[in-house]
Amino acid sequence: MKVGIFYRDAFATGGVPSEIRTLAEALAVEHKVTLWGRRNSDAGTTPVGPDCERYGAAHELRRKFTDWLTRERPQTVLVVGFFLRDNLSVVQTARRHQVPIILYPLAQVMNEVLRGKVFTYNPDTRRLETGERSQQNFSQELLVALNPFLKRLYLQSIGKLLVSCSDRIAVFSAEEQRQFTSYFRRPNQDFIRLLWGTANETGGTDDPRHYYRDVLGLDDGCPNFVYWGRLDWHYKGLDRLLAGVQRVGVHCGSASRPFRLFLIGPDYRGGAARVASYLTTRQLNGSVQVLLPGAYIPGSKTPLRDADASLYLSRWDGFPRTLRESTMLGVPVLVSRETHFADVVVEHDSGIVLEDADDPDQVARALLQLSDARNRARWRQGSNSLAPLLAWSAIAQRFVKGVENGVD
Repeated sequence: MKVGIFYRDAFATGGVPSEIRTLAEALAVEHKVTLWGRRNSDAGTTPVGPDCERYGAAHELRRKFTDWLTRERPQTVLVVGFFLRDNLSVVQTARRHQVPIILYPLAQVMNEVLRGKVFTYNPDTRRLETGERSQQNFSQELLVALNPFLKRLYLQSIGKLLVSCSDRIAVFSAEEQRQFTSYFRRPNQDFIRLLWGTANETGGTDDPRHYYRDVLGLDDGCPNFVYWGRLDWHYKGLDRLLAGVQRVGVHCGSASRPFRLFLIGPDYRGGAARVASYLTTRQLNGSVQVLLPGAYIPGSKTPLRDADASLYLSRWDGFPRTLRESTMLGVPVLVSRETHFADVVVEHDSGIVLEDADDPDQVARALLQLSDARNRARWRQGSNSLAPLLAWSAIAQRFVKGVENGVD
């Protein structure tokens, strides 16, 4: 099968470009894949396997893309992203050539995204760990303030055309599909599931020491839970998680809790300071520990590998790498529906999905369930059954099958 993948930032650095390049590589193992993206001075690695087509100005894109469609006649074109104006030119050109289009919005048509700007500066974890952060000027601050209005305007204009020209919509989860259809009516058969995978490798886990017992000296049998990611108070749902930790004390009838929680990662938008203030005012410092860059080894996955559970209660996310890696490492998870991980967790019984992560009582009950070693043993088995399906090769195979058969 011939597949085109168009993503404006395909050859840039960062998490999403890397995921799209890896998807292209996985598909190219058995299919002819052409990856399209804009020329970028801050270029990421060149993928191995797919053909790569780069463009500059809009007129060059139209000319080159038209020539390619005429010459190659692909079976489908996967158009990545939503708030990208170049996408409209691509889908309209493909439609004129009667090439089926699959729009892959990357969870950008969701309530939280439309309420404000999710990333106000570079969210790359490795850059954040070095303390790198660009200062916003007045025009950038103005754009942040105008962001909700501009997105709504785009939604009703370019976005509406983009969706109407697309034959199918690729989504991470049923939750993304539900929210997408609240803005654009599409029948269920128009949707196809396309997850992100993870490599079958154990990089960052070669340290034989148990992180919590041997490195931190916590050898008391108390389960250790971890949140592993940017310390973004709102979008990563740290307030949800800590409210649940506080409520556990009410459920237990004491200040002690039958677990420890570690929040590990770099600060984002002042989240670390808000966490510190919350822990102090609620007297949670004995139950929750924060490890900022310098207190852990960047790139090491041993805190994730040796955790008893991995917790992620985001209000908005992609398909989080930390949850994919947790699953590959056999670690049970506690997730919100907005992580887009709920479907696979339910299908494989690999942890707990919260119906309402804003309810502290639900969070507290889930934390107490995770504290039971018998539950964790069952969920570890579920993680082990799910892990092979998150390999990039498996992701690519399911996508191709869905395209060919017209099903998810």
